[in-house]
Amino acid sequence: MEIRDGPGTALPTGQVGELCARAEGVTAGYGKNPEPAAQVLRDGWVHTGDLGRLDERRHLTVVDRIDSADAP
Repeated sequence: MEIRDGPGTALPTGQVGELCARAEGVTAGYGKNPEPAAQVLRDGWVHTGDLGRLDERRHLTVVDRIDSADAP
């Protein structure tokens, strides 16, 4: 899990950005749906559309959704 800015650069601890995840099986539901997959999969990461931040212990706080706020 990482917090990334609009262009996809990982952000430092405490910064708000888009929650992105990558792991085996995370994209399994997109196998037969290439159009939605193309919207959320970039560089091997699933871009969730959630805005959040990680603290120094890597605890996640979700603060908003990108489609209801300005993207960072």
